Amino acid sequence: MSGENGMSELQARLISIDADLKNATISVDVDVLNDGIADDFVYVHSGAAVVDNKQSWIDQIVQTDALYLGKEYIDLSVKIYGDMAILSGFLKDSYNTEKYPGIPPFAYYHQQRIYRLQAGSWKLINQHTTWAVETKAQSHEVLSVFHEKYWGEKGPF
Repeated sequence: MSGENGMSELQARLISIDADLKNATISVDVDVLNDGIADDFVYVHSGAAVVDNKQSWIDQIVQTDALYLGKEYIDLSVKIYGDMAILSGFLKDSYNTEKYPGIPPFAYYHQQRIYRLQAGSWKLINQHTTWAVETKAQSHEVLSVFHEKYWGEKGPF
């Protein structure tokens, strides 16, 4: 059955589930993150400099509390393949420059998130994020600030 803008009800539901996870990243809601992310989750960050599993990514979100002010998709695509779904599009991350001085106010990425239906719930199993070409330098700047602050080095950027 089609909903608004020719989108199926399932596509709209997946966008809503994804929005809940993005909001949990912003508000650091560990319960929502634990519930919405699969135990076998893998996150490949820009440049593959960091690869996280579920726990290491949640730990990073907690450690960098209040980093994000917003996460907004631009040109989001939702494709469903049985019990798998792929959400893909450009993402604008807005950063808290007051709490984290030295980082730019925002950066653009292309993000692909893969969900799997398991035990009646859609769970995030994979996320791959890569810099949008125009803002790769900005993204490097953001990552360098955090690597230096939390790991004592600027990182391989």
